[in-house]
Amino acid sequence: MPKDVPLPPLRIRPMKTRWGSFSPRGWMTLNLWLVTMSLDCLDYVIMHELCHCKIKGHGPRFWKFLGRFLPDCRERRKELNARTSWPRVP
Repeated sequence: MPKDVPLPPLRIRPMKTRWGSFSPRGWMTLNLWLVTMSLDCLDYVIMHELCHCKIKGHGPRFWKFLGRFLPDCRERRKELNARTSWPRVP
């Protein structure tokens, strides 16, 4: 990430439908169940959310920006999205 991007406050919690999110207030939330995924997937989600510090939304500019840091982001995203079931939260 560029040096001018401050690290956002972080929350980790079980989520039902997302691996991560970035709030308009600048909070990054990561899904607790990422611990069950590969490090490549974890890196992808973290970098994806960090890119939202600079670019909101998921337009072509966002994907180009993410690709600068993770050239194989499409493959990582496919691996992540291959997960079909979510663990139940007790």
